[in-house]
Amino acid sequence: MKFQTAAVVVFLALGVSGCGSSSTRMSTVKAKGTLKIDDKPFGGVLLVLTPVAAADASGAKKPVDPKAPVPPTARANVKADGSFVLTTYDDGDGAVPGKYTVSITQDMSDMSKMSSGVPVVKAATIEIASSATDNLEVKLESTGETASGPMAMLKMER
Repeated sequence: MKFQTAAVVVFLALGVSGCGSSSTRMSTVKAKGTLKIDDKPFGGVLLVLTPVAAADASGAKKPVDPKAPVPPTARANVKADGSFVLTTYDDGDGAVPGKYTVSITQDMSDMSKMSSGVPVVKAATIEIASSATDNLEVKLESTGETASGPMAMLKMER
């Protein structure tokens, strides 16, 4: 029962974060590339990009303007060869330019992959440029541990 509840929470979080009415949509840029873990292409996972709060030149977080739009989460189902196409609102539309925290979790669309688990990775960020890219390379470093199920994303090293 706990597993089912956790799975529902993860699906709802991912679904809601990418949704919005057409009047609140932010402009996206197409982005596709390769996921590498420990310098090797890695696939069969869901790649999730979560917007990072803006910071000033010293690295201190800027106060959040409550009227400013918050960029939505971008995601991609990573193929076995490590290739992916980012999606925010519509399939393959890319991501809103900006800085994101990178995380991975199991691809819940293929339950046969559930037993294999995914590597726990060290915290990482990536910048999505304001122009389209076909060669985005997401490089992550594993901790040597694996996690399985929808909670795998939550076990990411911080």
